[in-house]
Amino acid sequence: GSWRVLVLGGTGFRGHLTSEALLQLGHHVTALARGNMYWGTLDRLEKKGLKLWKCNRTIAVDSVAGALPETTGLANCSDVANGSTYFDAVVDFSSKEVGDVKQATRLLKGRVGIYIFMSSHGVYDVAKNATHGSPLQFESDAVRPGRDVSPLERFQVKSKNPKGDDFLECEEELLRQYNAG
Repeated sequence: GSWRVLVLGGTGFRGHLTSEALLQLGHHVTALARGNMYWGTLDRLEKKGLKLWKCNRTIAVDSVAGALPETTGLANCSDVANGSTYFDAVVDFSSKEVGDVKQATRLLKGRVGIYIFMSSHGVYDVAKNATHGSPLQFESDAVRPGRDVSPLERFQVKSKNPKGDDFLECEEELLRQYNAG
């Protein structure tokens, strides 16, 4: 049967093709996006049945209080923060930092069957290739160096790609939540 799917960033550069493919397969697709017009994709997707939840999910940062996840970002998206819609799947193209993932999973708790996070190859820049000596990369390679290396060496690996480090933190948070039940 058809699934009800929420695509975070579902009209943007990376997400619009997934939204379109899901619609073509007969699924009910809701995209959470800012509603910007890129290449005419929003109009095309809406004509195919896409439902748009227009929202800027950026979490504001106060110079004194720090990140404000309780009052900004998805907290301002009433369909997410106050909604009750259950989704068989969430496909997340727009989380860029661990706070984004934490906010999304907190607000959607109990309303999602499976959460799919679209990460980045940058995670391998900040990970330890512990499984083999080959230049090929496997999913199991996205593992942080552990206590077998010095703190300085861990810091040096982490600083190779700050965005890759952010994506790896997102992956680690989702794994923590999954393992916690």
